[in-house]
Amino acid sequence: MNFFVSLRTMKRVIRILFIAICMVAGSANASYIFATEQVDNLMQTATAKPVRGGIEVTSTDQTRFEIYSITGQQIKSVTVSSESQTIELPNGCYIVRTPGWSKKVIVK
Repeated sequence: MNFFVSLRTMKRVIRILFIAICMVAGSANASYIFATEQVDNLMQTATAKPVRGGIEVTSTDQTRFEIYSITGQQIKSVTVSSESQTIELPNGCYIVRTPGWSKKVIVK
């Protein structure tokens, strides 16, 4: 009898925890949507694309671009505002990072 009482109590506790987790996840979802909208807006204003002999970074707002080698060593850091700038780099794979996103770019 005690086994069934404790099993029933355990099921209630699990249900309450599940409902609480669902409520927290539902309220966190709105924050997630707002954060993804901010990143989408930044990705529309700041771009990085490979060009022959380097990477071209463009931004309509003032944005800091950081270029890393594939091993994680920072190669260069530039701030671009309302313009396009080409960063000369040897052939290889690089990671371009801004405050809102990061992207892998292959220079050929």
